[in-house]
Amino acid sequence: MTTTLTMEIGGIVFRVDVPSSAWLSPLLARYAPFLKGERGELSSLAQRTPGQAAPWPPCPHAPAEPAWHVALTHDPSLEATDSSWIRHDGPVTRFRVAAYAGWMDLATREATVSAPSVARAIFAVERLLVYICMQMLPRERAALLLHAAGIVFAGEGYAFFGASGAGKSTVARLAAGYGEVLTDENVIVRLGPEGPELLSTPFWGHSTPPEMIRCVNRRVPLRALYTLVQAQEFDLTLLSPGQAVMALLTTEKVATERVASAVAWLAVVERLVEQVPVYQLAFRPTVELWDFLFQPWPLALRGQPLCLTDRLATRKPAHHPRTASRVFSGEAVIVSPAENVVRLLNPTGSRIWELADGTRTVEQIALILSEEFVVELSHARRSVAAFVEELVGKELLVWG
Repeated sequence: MTTTLTMEIGGIVFRVDVPSSAWLSPLLARYAPFLKGERGELSSLAQRTPGQAAPWPPCPHAPAEPAWHVALTHDPSLEATDSSWIRHDGPVTRFRVAAYAGWMDLATREATVSAPSVARAIFAVERLLVYICMQMLPRERAALLLHAAGIVFAGEGYAFFGASGAGKSTVARLAAGYGEVLTDENVIVRLGPEGPELLSTPFWGHSTPPEMIRCVNRRVPLRALYTLVQAQEFDLTLLSPGQAVMALLTTEKVATERVASAVAWLAVVERLVEQVPVYQLAFRPTVELWDFLFQPWPLALRGQPLCLTDRLATRKPAHHPRTASRVFSGEAVIVSPAENVVRLLNPTGSRIWELADGTRTVEQIALILSEEFVVELSHARRSVAAFVEELVGKELLVWG
C-alpha cells in the first residue's frame, strides 16, 4: 500500500509516495518539521516536535506553484557504485549516484528515485530533493540552495560554505554552545520581502553522527556569508561582488548545467551580493574561531558575531603621511609622490576621503554617508569598510 508524505522546503511543495508504511518511519524522523497537512497547512508533526523551535510559514511573496510528485521505489538490485553519472535530455535528468538511481522532469514536476533498502530511504529521497531545489529555487523562489552550514547567532543567520572538505561540518561542530546549528550541509538563502533570509533544510551531511542531527524548520535574517579556507592563522577578507559570485559558483556547479537555471541563479546572486557581505574566512579547526569572530565579551552579554565591517567599526582611518590631496567640486585628487601616481576619486569616495581625517571612526563615517546619500546604514557600513580597507591596502590611508 502506497503512503504519501507532503512537505514544503523553501516554498517548494513535494508529495512523496513511499512503497509501504515500513519506509515511513525514517522519513518521518528526518522530515517531520517540514510536513504539511492535506489542505496545505503545516502538519501537527511540523507544528511542534519536542525540543524543536517553532516553524516558519511558507514563502509569503511568491505565487503558488503545483506540487512536485515524487515516487520512492524499492530496487534491491541497486548496489553502491563509484561510477556515478548524470545525464540531461531537455527538461529530463537521469542519474545514478552511489546506491540510488532515478529521474526528474522539470516540465511535468514529476520525479522518481529508487533505493535498495529502507535504511537508505532518507539518502535516496534527499539526493532527489536537493537536485530539484538546486534547479527550481532560483527560477521560482528568488532563492539558492547552498552547500553550506547554517548557524544562528542572536537571531541572525550566517552561512559557511565551501566544497566538500572545506570545513562546513567542522564549523557546525565547533558552534555547539555558541549558536544554533540549522544544518551542516545545505541551507537555503532567499531574497525575502524584508531582506535576505537564511532558511533551514532537512539536508544534513551523510557522515554526520545521528546524535548531532537536529532538524528544525526556521527562517532568520541573513547577515553574512563566509567561504571557508583551512589555515594555520585566522583571517577575514571581504570579497568583491565578482569574487563573491565566483566563490559561490565553484560550490554550486549544478546551477550551470542548464541555461535557464544559470540565468536565474546569476540573477539571484547579483542581488544577493549587493545586500549581503561575502567573506573568505581562513580558520583553524578550534573554538578559537569564535574568539576571532566574536566581540571579546561573553556571548551571554552580546551574542553578536563580527564580520569585517564590525571589526573596523571603532577604528579611525587617516590620510597616509606620504600623500597629498585636494578636493575640487566634490572630487578628491590624491597624489602619491613616492609612487609617482595621481588618483581621482568619485563623489562617494571623495566624501569618505574628506571624512577620514583621523578623528572619526568607520561607524561614524558610515552614519554620515547614510544620511547625506540617503542609503541604508547597513549598506553604508559595508561600503565604507570595504573602501577604507582598499585604500589602506594601497597605502593611501592608515589607521589612526
